[in-house]
Formats: sequence, structure tokens, C-alpha cells
Amino acid sequence: MRFLRLKETRPAASMVAMAAWLSGALLIVAMGRMLMAAMPLLALTAAGALPTLAMLAPSLLAFVALRAGRLPAIACAAVGIVVCGVALGSYAALAAAMVLVPACAFSVYSYERKLPFWLSVGVCAGLLLGGGILVLWMLNALNGGDMVTALRTLLDPLVQNIPAPETDATLKWLANRGLVRMPEAALPAMQAGAAALDEPIRQELIKQFLFDSENLLRQALPNRILQGAIYGGVLGIASPRRVAARYAVEMDRAPLPPFHEWHIPMPWFRPVALAVLGITFLMFVSGARAMISLVVVLFAGAGAVMALQGGALLAFLLRKNGLRAPVRMAVVIALLILYQFALLGIFQYTLLLLGFVDQFRDPRLLRKSSHEHKEGGK
Repeated sequence: MRFLRLKETRPAASMVAMAAWLSGALLIVAMGRMLMAAMPLLALTAAGALPTLAMLAPSLLAFVALRAGRLPAIACAAVGIVVCGVALGSYAALAAAMVLVPACAFSVYSYERKLPFWLSVGVCAGLLLGGGILVLWMLNALNGGDMVTALRTLLDPLVQNIPAPETDATLKWLANRGLVRMPEAALPAMQAGAAALDEPIRQELIKQFLFDSENLLRQALPNRILQGAIYGGVLGIASPRRVAARYAVEMDRAPLPPFHEWHIPMPWFRPVALAVLGITFLMFVSGARAMISLVVVLFAGAGAVMALQGGALLAFLLRKNGLRAPVRMAVVIALLILYQFALLGIFQYTLLLLGFVDQFRDPRLLRKSSHEHKEGGK
């Protein structure tokens, strides 16, 4: 099977891709180690975002494969796996391989075979979700069935060995963000601008944060894996196809609907919505902890899908007002980041609310018949 041919010289693209991938991998590992050594409290806070970010890596690898060629992509995958192995151990290398390789290989395969876009997205997301579940299962098995408790046990001595000024500065920042609750006895000193916390208050805040973080990670890890699989599945198919459509010269383009037209067909939406509502009802009836966790994960996945649809509606509105594609995508990506990492309060829900508006009001007229669509455009 003949592989993709590109307009620009492949050697230059290959060298740039390899250099960028290697530099990025080393930079991420170095920053992670520095953050863990200097501010383990912040490192634990950021740990919940790692699954989502890891699920986006295969899309970058597929980008390399379609932009520079298969050999550079294989080399980049090997570099990433080796860097993970050297920095974090052999099991980290295995985890990287399980997440990177299958989704990237399918992304390239789906382009060469010109598979339907949404079918490809579903399969790619499924591969990422399966890889994430396997990684989580492996880490739990290695840590006696409870990875989160093992992580906290590892962080306890690190936190205690951090100098007080750095710990106090981190705790104050976390208190300002609402991630820990500052005791009332410490509020006068905080308002007066005191640089240091009393030792009992410091220890209380550390214990509070570690306890809250443990509970948060237990809930966040499955949610982040599912959300990351959805975002990674979409990006893993859309981004390489967009790049290949621009540079390919010897292969027909694979299907790629414009982003501003993305939407969930109502025949798909109704059964899924009814299933989620039914499971939610069972949760309230049974009160089972496993059922509650399942509902939380389902709502996280549904929120990610609706946020993407809201982003498509926003891109449609911005396009209608004459904004260029790079500006539209920058705005949508910024709002997705706000939603994913719960930043800026109510603004984080902008895309989610737009997604529901689009699903029930259909402002783009995408679900109308062609005759109705023409009438609505007049």
C-alpha cells in the first residue's frame, strides 16, 4: 500500500519533527521532576490533568506520521517510550506504548483507507479509553490495588521535607484558589500579609490538602481518562487529516467535515440521554457507591461531548461574523481548557451551555431538511 506523498521535502520535516518531539519529551519530564521536588502539593494538584494530556500525545504522533513519514513517527514513538522508561521506569514505558502506538497507528490507517470520520473518531477514542483503563489497572495492580493511596504515601515524606517558606507560599496560593480552607485563627495573619504560617496551622493545611486531593484523584482519574479519550479521539483523527489534506499530493483526501458543522444527530442523542437519565435514577434509588461513580464518569464524558458541540456552534457564530479560522480555533481551545481544568468560575461552562443550546434549538439548522435549510437561510 502506497504511503502519503507530501509537497515539501520529507527530510527537513523529519528532522524538525524529531527535534520537537525529543525536546518536548525531555522538557515535560524535567518540569515534572522539578515540580515534584520543589512543590509536591502543586504536583499532586496537577496530577489529575495528566491522563487527559497523555491522551492527546497520539494525535501529535499521527501528525508526524502524515507530515514527515512513517519512519520519523516510529522513531518519535520510540524516543517517547524510552524517555518515559528512563525517567519513570519500565512500567511507565509500557504505559506510554499502550497509549501512543495503537491510536496513532489507527489514525494513519483510517486516513489511508479513507474511513468515515466519525467512525474513525469512535474507534480511536475506544483505543485510547482501552489503553487508559489498562494503564490504570496496571498501576493499581503494582500498588496493591490502590494507586492513589500509594501516591499519597510517596508524597508524605516529600511534603514534610520541603522548606517552610516554599510550603507556606504554596498553601496560601491553594487557599486563595479555594483548594484548602484556611482556619479562622490564621485569617488575621493572612490579611496582615504574614510571610509564615504557624506550625500547627501548616500541618493542618497539609493534612487537609492531602486528604482532599486523595478523594479528588479517586473521582478525577476515571473522568479524566474518559474525557481525554474523547478529546484525543477527535484530535487524533481530525488534526492529521487536516494536515494531510493540506500537504498530500498523491492520495485523495479522507473525509473531514468542517468543525463549524460538527453536531450530534438527534437519533443518536436521545437514546444516550435516556440511558444516562435512567442510570441516574437507578443511582438515587440504589444509593450504591459503584453506581454513583458510574454516573459521575458518564456525566464527565457527556460534558466533554457537549463542550465540543458548543465549540462547533461558537466557531460557526464567529465564522458568521468574519473571524479568521486561527482566531476561531484559539477562542474555542481557550474555552475548552477553561472547561477541562475548571478555571474562571462560571465562564468554564460556556461551551457546555452552548452545546445544549445547539442540541435543542438547532441555531445552525443542521438537522432540518434541505428545503427547510434553504428557507431558514433566506
